[in-house]
Amino acid sequence: MKKLMSSVAGPLAAALLCAASVSPSQAATTAYVSGGGSDANACTLAAPCRSIGHALGFVAGNGGTVTCLDEGPYTEGFSINYSYTVDCRGVVYVNTGFTGFAFNLSTTNNGSHQQVTFRHVLFDGAAGGGGAVTVSGGARVVFEDCTFQNFTASPGMAIQFNPTAAGAHLTVTDSVFANNGVAAGGAGIVVQPNGGTAGVVVERTQVTGNTYGIVANGTSGTVLAEIRYSSVSNSAIDGIWAVTGGSVSSIVVEHSASLQNGGNGINAQGSSAYVSLSDSTVAWNGTGLATSSGGTILTYKNNIIAGNVSPGVTPLGFNLQ
Repeated sequence: MKKLMSSVAGPLAAALLCAASVSPSQAATTAYVSGGGSDANACTLAAPCRSIGHALGFVAGNGGTVTCLDEGPYTEGFSINYSYTVDCRGVVYVNTGFTGFAFNLSTTNNGSHQQVTFRHVLFDGAAGGGGAVTVSGGARVVFEDCTFQNFTASPGMAIQFNPTAAGAHLTVTDSVFANNGVAAGGAGIVVQPNGGTAGVVVERTQVTGNTYGIVANGTSGTVLAEIRYSSVSNSAIDGIWAVTGGSVSSIVVEHSASLQNGGNGINAQGSSAYVSLSDSTVAWNGTGLATSSGGTILTYKNNIIAGNVSPGVTPLGFNLQ
């Protein structure tokens, strides 16, 4: 796909204005956007809008879908104060030359179960974008069948899940994270709540060739993460890293693999950092298992930990129950 220069469009204020101006009784089930569209249009297939933030106003209150008709680009900020889906099969979000995030998602309605779902989206930083998506507030966000690649300018994070309220949850399924990060930082997925608890599920997902693979930082809030049927490989530094200086940071790794990472395959750092391994493989890393500052790695004695340059620490063993 061709690479496109991006511009910041459809800011948060536009999304809020649309949400306020379109009542649920007026809302459509599907709204359409195009890089050649106009926000003066009605967001129909024949007359698409330009920005996703504007189109959201037409599906407000009914859990509708915004569908992209072409590559855009679409670089926006909008709020999660109702449920909706962004379905953009094959669309490239190029963020070249812009060091922020392509999408800034936030919510002010923290007590609800509203959720945004991104489906079939290819986020491409074109080897110069800073990040794909950052999430704050008490958001519930789902990524299905998405690709995040080439975000190599600061901060170099494909997803930054940084909730600031209780009830936040991130789900990633059937997705790919490749070539994201900067020389000494950045990652495919960084979870770092600032208050409350962040729940995370990563399932059937490939995380490869990033600076760090998946990072769970519980310094300012609790992280409860599960990685299932996935692989984290070829990271420049660590594959899976639970780190904290305060709250619990816990990662359960089940039916998954951490392979050929330059640093540690699994790293638990901090007295409230835990990584639990079940039916998983840690192989061919610089160091297999690493702990520091009181971190703990637990095994249910059904894992393969072999072929690492250094095996690292011996995990704490438990029987399956």
